[in-house]
Amino acid sequence: MEVMRQNHGSKRSRGRNSNRRNGSSRNQTFDSNGPSVRIRGNASQVHEKYLAMARDASSSGDRIAAENYFQHAEHY
Repeated sequence: MEVMRQNHGSKRSRGRNSNRRNGSSRNQTFDSNGPSVRIRGNASQVHEKYLAMARDASSSGDRIAAENYFQHAEHY
């Protein structure tokens, strides 16, 4: 009688992006498809760009757009 063995030692990847390193890199670039424009840069740059757009919208009296940009900025 032959017994089938499972290969528990294999390093086969079961998910996508198996070659991705854990953690985040300091120089990682983010692409953001915002409400009206595409913003690129690292997390700090994207955050600052959304805050600037929120301030501009707020100063022009568009409270809805300002809140939208502030919420986008929160993610970074």
